[in-house]
Amino acid sequence: MSPANLTTRTLFLSVGSILQKASGILLIFFLVRLLDKQTYGSYQQVFYIGGIVYGLFVSGISSSLYYFIPRLKHTTERTQFVRQTILLTLSLGILSGIFLWACSFYISKYLHNLALITYLKYYSVYIVFWIGSDYFINFLNTYNRYFQSMLFAMVESAVNMLAILLPIYMFNDLSYSFIVLMMVGICRYIVYLIYSLMILGVSYRRLFINSREQIKYSFPLMLSGWADLLGNYIDKVVVSVYYSPVVLAIYAIGTIRIPIWDILVKPVNIVLRVKFAELIEKQDLVKVQKIWREAIRKQAIIILPVVFGLWIIAPPLFSLFFTAEYRDSADIFRIYLLDKPIMVISFSVFPLSMGRSDFLFKGSTIFALSNIVLVFLLLKPLGIYGPISAVVISQYIQAVFYVFMISKYLQIKPRELLPPDIIIRALVANIIPAGIVYLATRYIHGAVASIIISISLYIMFYIPILIKSNLLYKEEVSFVLKKLRIYA
Repeated sequence: MSPANLTTRTLFLSVGSILQKASGILLIFFLVRLLDKQTYGSYQQVFYIGGIVYGLFVSGISSSLYYFIPRLKHTTERTQFVRQTILLTLSLGILSGIFLWACSFYISKYLHNLALITYLKYYSVYIVFWIGSDYFINFLNTYNRYFQSMLFAMVESAVNMLAILLPIYMFNDLSYSFIVLMMVGICRYIVYLIYSLMILGVSYRRLFINSREQIKYSFPLMLSGWADLLGNYIDKVVVSVYYSPVVLAIYAIGTIRIPIWDILVKPVNIVLRVKFAELIEKQDLVKVQKIWREAIRKQAIIILPVVFGLWIIAPPLFSLFFTAEYRDSADIFRIYLLDKPIMVISFSVFPLSMGRSDFLFKGSTIFALSNIVLVFLLLKPLGIYGPISAVVISQYIQAVFYVFMISKYLQIKPRELLPPDIIIRALVANIIPAGIVYLATRYIHGAVASIIISISLYIMFYIPILIKSNLLYKEEVSFVLKKLRIYA
């Protein structure tokens, strides 16, 4: 696989993620203006519950495509394996829908919000087909249809956004949004299924192939997903139980998922996972370390300025984008950003490349347990800031575990996994412009002016420091400028 192919595939995945996440943020932009805080808090509760149910039932079946499809030599075996995955994901979707429907009353009662009963019953039908079609994007990627994967992800995001917004705008009732979303989920599943079968062909000779191996590989991922689920949602569940939907709405906006992972990290991880699996099998750790250092350097020069920059402009950005009613969310968001520098180091690549998905389960368990303990320890002294602080601290505890386990397995020193020269230079290259911008813009009034001046000053100081510290090469700058001129 040539570097050009790796770059192209990463580019398609990144572009798809950018547009997909942009539509998600745009959706929130409109929702906070169309719904009052109480109703928006209920909306967030439905999607938090949906996310929990999704995590409980997905179980890593779809991710197993990345592992098995490249290893199956015959077209017939690959075809039957995909069909098997389609059947398994639909079965899990049906189970999840039944579970959510049955629990809707008890969940609503526990959260002291009976309006959720109707929403959750509609959503339980949607989640059947959401989980049922979970295989589709991974299937396209494993069949090297990255461009189609990007297009489907874009269309899906746009349709989902319209399905939620149009009914609210037309009928001023959130219930209609969930009815339309349910219908969209059914139609999407049918389209994905037909398109998948068109790619695979229409033969139905064998239904199952290597199902035991698939489930065996997926089981640790499922356990890891459950632990991650517990760790990632415990703060939101605690806020839902101890605070009103109005406060939850503020907390939800403050913990809005910035798409750094999906846009910058996840596409790189998918490409590196395949490459590292090949190199680790050949015991070529020298090449692994070389690619790894370059991946960290390139991710650091993009991710860190985004994190530092967002921390600086959070108050004016939230007032501008989410209205002044959600200005308090900026303080929560600033705490939420404190663990995002960890994204520079893609720890999950190694366990999956080594075939040690149990490492992810152990790491997720440590994250979940530390998060549960810290959430309740910090809730009383820090109030609404306690749960998000617990999440940040737990992320760093998990990172320490991964460094120890991966370096021990590969028999390398931790400094080879965490190259200090790159990390320190990258942090310094951002701390200097961040400090200058923070001091220079403290007394600027007006959200738009503050954001524009902050970004301009940051870039003005950041790029020269990057080049001077040898993190960004002049050849790379020339290459980017040349590409921009070509596209222009």
